[in-house]
Amino acid sequence: MEFGQQLRRVRIKAGLTQQDVADALFISRSDVSKIENNKKGLPAEYLLKWCKLTNSPDLLMTLYYATEVFNMTTQYITGTVLGVFV
Repeated sequence: MEFGQQLRRVRIKAGLTQQDVADALFISRSDVSKIENNKKGLPAEYLLKWCKLTNSPDLLMTLYYATEVFNMTTQYITGTVLGVFV
């Protein structure tokens, strides 16, 4: 499931419309639609507000841990590759 789909899922689960989210974040409803359809990025500041608005700390934690795992994996692979050539 893509990031925008996750945002849509938590919005709907919270019983909010795109307009509700747009009003709370001070952006247009069109921007909410673009974000949910992965056609526009979502700044971190708005991500935090979206998660708070939809009461979805699980989404924020999933993204955080996914980033940490990616960073750790990248460091391991880079270290291993560099170790082979040293």
